[in-house]
Amino acid sequence: MSPRKSQRPHRAALTRMLRATGLAQMPDEAPLVELLRSLADEIDNGGGSRPRIEYRNALKDARAVLNAAAKPVRGTKAPAEKVAEEPEPASPAGVPDNLLQFEQKHGLA
Repeated sequence: MSPRKSQRPHRAALTRMLRATGLAQMPDEAPLVELLRSLADEIDNGGGSRPRIEYRNALKDARAVLNAAAKPVRGTKAPAEKVAEEPEPASPAGVPDNLLQFEQKHGLA
């Protein structure tokens, strides 16, 4: 009989993270996923400080992989969101449209 979830909190938390992020479905990251699982099991079985340090470092690596996967690949453009453009208010005659024009007109530039 396998141990209950309450006896394996790190493995249970890791499984939830792998399901939520989809990291387990990335074939290139299979070694990292297996390392995380092994370390979580070792910690749950009373591992000392060394496995905890290794587990924490492996989690940082997993986060870096997930962050890199979330960013667009270089050379491709992320889909632009359509934003309704507001027409610029018409300026009254003789009023400069920007600060540079105002400064030049009044000799401030």
